[in-house]
Amino acid sequence: VALASNDVDGFLSDPIYTARCLLQEYTEGVAATFKVLDVAFFYLIDEYSGLPVLESDDSETYPYVFRNDISDIVYKSLPFMHACVSHVIGATGSVQAFVKLVFEVAYPLVPPSWAAVAQGLEYSLDKTRIVSEIRILHGVTQELLDDENSASADDHVGELEFLHEFLQHIDMDGSFCGLRPFTVGKSMLWTSEDGSRVLQEECNRS
Repeated sequence: VALASNDVDGFLSDPIYTARCLLQEYTEGVAATFKVLDVAFFYLIDEYSGLPVLESDDSETYPYVFRNDISDIVYKSLPFMHACVSHVIGATGSVQAFVKLVFEVAYPLVPPSWAAVAQGLEYSLDKTRIVSEIRILHGVTQELLDDENSASADDHVGELEFLHEFLQHIDMDGSFCGLRPFTVGKSMLWTSEDGSRVLQEECNRS
């Protein structure tokens, strides 16, 4: 609101620019929270249950601990994180899914402050909207990245290559905490064997 009121004409002529400025401010704030302890934990998410998963064989691959270049990791990961969050809240139609994802001990209760902020969110699996939001976020994070070798804002392959190479480096056996892709041809999600079995049963009944 403050950004828009400072330049009403600019906001009316190009509201996306104002939105990007606001998003950049909040994105920098997210990255700054990780600088407090100089550590970040990388979890894989079961997209069916909407929960982080841990290794069952004590291999300690996940969560992976980052201690260096955390801001760059956050910026490169945020578009994927947004896709994940958009999926879980869109599939359930409620911010409770986000609470379950990041604050499971409180689930199914929603902290009052979270409920107030969530009033402006849209709970749907609208692919066009989600992709549009991810593109805007990707453009903002690209501007914030210090790595001169990063892909341009028009090339989304860079982050995919980074994530692919990173996972190959830390998880050479491709265990992925037991997660496997499940698809019916039109879309795909990663879930456990139990999740795949439940989904297959649902498909067989439909």
